[in-house]
Amino acid sequence: ALLTAPAFVRNEIVGAPTVKLSTRGPEVFVAGNALGQDGVGWDPPARTLREILMESNFGLGRTITLTLATHRADPGGYVKLLWHKTWAYFNDYEVPNNVNFELHRAHLPTLRWGFVSMGFLSSAALLGLLLGIPRRRTLTALYILFFALTASVISLYILGRFRLHVLPLFAIFAALTLDWAVRALRARR
Repeated sequence: ALLTAPAFVRNEIVGAPTVKLSTRGPEVFVAGNALGQDGVGWDPPARTLREILMESNFGLGRTITLTLATHRADPGGYVKLLWHKTWAYFNDYEVPNNVNFELHRAHLPTLRWGFVSMGFLSSAALLGLLLGIPRRRTLTALYILFFALTASVISLYILGRFRLHVLPLFAIFAALTLDWAVRALRARR
């Protein structure tokens, strides 16, 4: 609340909706979720996008309803789309964009180590999520933040820069895996 308060105050001053931080939500939701989209990268369906945004008057709730309605004939197709986006989110490959893991890897010495790739981080983080279950009370805030941020990216569309803000959490859960591996080696298991 403290970090976003200046934006909310600014919105009040200029007469914008108080908690609205972006006007791109409706457009982005259609681009990542409409029938025929693969949800990876920015390739908006121009005609569908225009129709939905005009009918919804750019309202996010109505846009979501209309976008999901494009899957009415095949709801299983939408489940497949969500699975595809989830797979892409945890995949090593990043859709090229202006900011992503590889850019940060080029500038941060710790990420230059050979084994530290997005594939390693995501795999180790997934295992770390499981290994952290016994410590879930201590890690509750991290679990909630990880799943909330991950869901926010998957619900829109997958692009390298969108998952970048989740990388610190990937690293923390990957560290649980490394800790487990070191302990197992020390115990010769």
